[in-house]
Amino acid sequence: GESLSVMQPGKYATLIPAQADAEQTYRAIARFMLDAYAREPAWWPLVSDFSTHAAGNPELNERLRATREGFLDALAATIEKLCEQHAMTLVLPAREVARGVGALMRGMAVEWAIDPSRADARAFEEMLAAYLRGLAAPLDERSTA
Repeated sequence: GESLSVMQPGKYATLIPAQADAEQTYRAIARFMLDAYAREPAWWPLVSDFSTHAAGNPELNERLRATREGFLDALAATIEKLCEQHAMTLVLPAREVARGVGALMRGMAVEWAIDPSRADARAFEEMLAAYLRGLAAPLDERSTA
């Protein structure tokens, strides 16, 4: 459904060409995730709960891992496209950056479930932008040549 569009990596790819620079793209990604959270706030803590449950069942855990890794591969390709468009490089593999984006959102969603008054869209946008900004730099700044 539309509420789970955040789980469709192609949706993220549509955000990249619409933004003038990397910073605007980071913020657009944060807003996209926040919109998904607003439509379905229980989704993120549910993913965390299910992941914990699946960890105790080897067959279920393997299925979850395979699904998650496929999603991360697709999201990593989008992150690589972002880097290419803005002539940037990452200090970590794009797949690990993607994993961190999801972890940040799931963690904040759990915090917001505990205390909904703490759900602060601006704070999340700043956190996500800082996370992504800290892992990327113009190609010429990270050159090893």
